[in-house]
Amino acid sequence: MIIKTIKGITWNHSRAFPPLVAVSQRYEELHTDVRIHWDKRTLDEFGHKPIDQLIHDYDLIVIDHPWAGFCFERELVLDLKPQLNKQQWDELAQRCVGASFESYVYDNKLLAIPIDAATPAPCRR
Repeated sequence: MIIKTIKGITWNHSRAFPPLVAVSQRYEELHTDVRIHWDKRTLDEFGHKPIDQLIHDYDLIVIDHPWAGFCFERELVLDLKPQLNKQQWDELAQRCVGASFESYVYDNKLLAIPIDAATPAPCRR
C-alpha cells in the first residue's frame, strides 16, 4: 500500500496544535493510506510571515483571518467549495460561530474553513 503524507502547519497554541493532531489521528484511523504531519510556528510568525513562503512546503496551512484576502488575490489557496457537497457546505455554514464561515467566502469561493474564532460574548450577572 502506498502511504500519502500530508504536511500541515499551524500556530503553536493549545487551541491549534493538539486538536489538529487529534483529528488527524482519527482521520488516519479511517484512512490507513494517509499520514498527516503537523508543524508549529510561533504566534508572531502566524500573524506576520507571508503565506507565500509556506505554500511550497505544506499541503494544509492554518492562516490568520487577515491573510485570506492576500491568499485569494495571489491565488495561493484553492477554492474549497468544489470539495464540499451541499450538505457539507450547509453544515459548515450553520455550525460556525456568528459570521465566521461567511467571512471566508469571497466571490462565491471558499478560501478557508474557520476552525478557531475569537468570540467574545457579553454576559450579565
